[in-house]
Amino acid sequence: MEDCGSGEEYLSCGWCEPSCSEPTPSCPPGVCTRGCLCRPPLIRHKSGRCIHEKDCLAQNCLDPNEEYVCRYGCEPSCDSRPCTKRPRRCSLGCYCKPGLVRHNHTKRCIKREHCSSIDTIKKTVN
Repeated sequence: MEDCGSGEEYLSCGWCEPSCSEPTPSCPPGVCTRGCLCRPPLIRHKSGRCIHEKDCLAQNCLDPNEEYVCRYGCEPSCDSRPCTKRPRRCSLGCYCKPGLVRHNHTKRCIKREHCSSIDTIKKTVN
């Protein structure tokens, strides 16, 4: 048996867990989830904690290449330098989806290989 967090309970065959992004999940019959699950009426927040649905924050980001998550450390960018400190707590916000980096000038999320081509375009326009 695992040690579960506040508002959780360990189940060897539990339910399909609701979350802030999907408060009423539609699960196929016979789904059997093993592990620490939020005790109803609590639901899973992206931070990993179990909270009441009313405490879910808006999780919509303006850029479709961003996601609202809780992250530790620096966000990768076109001129990324390694993070020197890792905070003890995560920071909730809109971050680039995995595989994308933040462009330093446009602040958009792009593939790393497009970093230099955007900088070249900006220099020829100016």
